[in-house]
Amino acid sequence: MIWFNITNLLILFAVYYFYSWKGLSYYILLTALTICYVEAINYIEHYGLLRKKVNENEYEKVNITHSWNAPHRITNYVLFKL
Repeated sequence: MIWFNITNLLILFAVYYFYSWKGLSYYILLTALTICYVEAINYIEHYGLLRKKVNENEYEKVNITHSWNAPHRITNYVLFKL
Protein backbone atom coordinates (compact mmCIF):
# COMPACT_ATOMS: atom_id res chain seq x y z
CA MET A 1 0.00 0.00 0.00
CA ILE A 2 2.80 2.41 0.81
CA TRP A 3 4.49 1.71 -2.56
CA PHE A 4 1.25 2.58 -4.31
CA ASN A 5 1.18 5.98 -2.57
CA ILE A 6 4.87 6.60 -3.20
CA THR A 7 4.43 5.78 -6.89
CA ASN A 8 1.51 8.21 -7.17
CA LEU A 9 3.54 10.97 -5.54
CA LEU A 10 6.48 10.30 -7.85
CA ILE A 11 4.18 10.54 -10.86
CA LEU A 12 2.82 13.87 -9.61
CA PHE A 13 6.33 15.22 -9.05
CA ALA A 14 7.43 14.02 -12.49
CA VAL A 15 4.47 15.68 -14.20
CA TYR A 16 5.19 18.90 -12.32
CA TYR A 17 8.92 18.71 -13.13
CA PHE A 18 8.39 18.23 -16.86
CA TYR A 19 5.21 20.28 -17.44
CA SER A 20 4.98 22.77 -14.52
CA TRP A 21 1.71 23.81 -12.88
CA LYS A 22 -0.27 23.87 -16.09
CA GLY A 23 0.56 20.25 -16.87
CA LEU A 24 -0.01 19.18 -13.26
CA SER A 25 -3.45 20.80 -13.16
CA TYR A 26 -4.36 19.17 -16.47
CA TYR A 27 -3.15 15.79 -15.17
CA ILE A 28 -5.19 16.10 -11.96
CA LEU A 29 -8.30 17.13 -13.91
CA LEU A 30 -7.89 14.25 -16.35
CA THR A 31 -7.38 11.82 -13.47
CA ALA A 32 -10.54 13.03 -11.71
CA LEU A 33 -12.60 12.71 -14.90
CA THR A 34 -11.24 9.20 -15.48
CA ILE A 35 -12.19 8.14 -11.96
CA CYS A 36 -15.72 9.49 -12.46
CA TYR A 37 -16.02 7.68 -15.80
CA VAL A 38 -14.88 4.33 -14.38
CA GLU A 39 -17.15 4.67 -11.33
CA ALA A 40 -20.13 5.47 -13.57
CA ILE A 41 -19.45 2.36 -15.66
CA ASN A 42 -19.09 0.29 -12.49
CA TYR A 43 -22.45 1.56 -11.19
CA ILE A 44 -24.27 0.85 -14.44
CA GLU A 45 -22.76 -2.62 -14.76
CA HIS A 46 -23.45 -3.74 -11.20
CA TYR A 47 -26.22 -1.68 -9.64
CA GLY A 48 -27.98 0.18 -12.43
CA LEU A 49 -29.94 -2.82 -13.71
CA LEU A 50 -33.14 -3.24 -11.71
CA ARG A 51 -35.13 -6.28 -10.65
CA LYS A 52 -38.82 -6.26 -9.74
CA LYS A 53 -39.93 -6.80 -6.16
CA VAL A 54 -41.74 -10.11 -5.67
CA ASN A 55 -42.82 -9.25 -2.14
CA GLU A 56 -41.69 -6.83 0.54
CA ASN A 57 -38.40 -8.61 1.36
CA GLU A 58 -37.58 -10.35 -1.91
CA TYR A 59 -36.68 -9.49 -5.48
CA GLU A 60 -37.11 -11.63 -8.57
CA LYS A 61 -34.32 -14.07 -9.31
CA VAL A 62 -31.40 -12.88 -11.41
CA ASN A 63 -31.53 -13.95 -15.04
CA ILE A 64 -29.87 -12.97 -18.31
CA THR A 65 -31.78 -9.68 -18.58
CA HIS A 66 -30.24 -8.49 -15.29
CA SER A 67 -26.66 -9.10 -16.36
CA TRP A 68 -24.32 -6.72 -18.10
CA ASN A 69 -22.79 -8.48 -21.05
CA ALA A 70 -21.11 -6.85 -24.01
CA PRO A 71 -19.62 -9.50 -26.29
CA HIS A 72 -19.00 -7.01 -29.11
CA ARG A 73 -15.36 -6.57 -30.12
CA ILE A 74 -15.44 -2.80 -30.49
CA THR A 75 -16.90 -2.38 -26.99
CA ASN A 76 -14.25 -4.63 -25.47
CA TYR A 77 -11.41 -2.89 -27.33
CA VAL A 78 -12.53 0.67 -26.58
CA LEU A 79 -13.48 0.13 -22.92
CA PHE A 80 -10.79 -2.49 -22.19
CA LYS A 81 -13.47 -4.98 -21.09
CA LEU A 82 -14.68 -2.78 -18.27
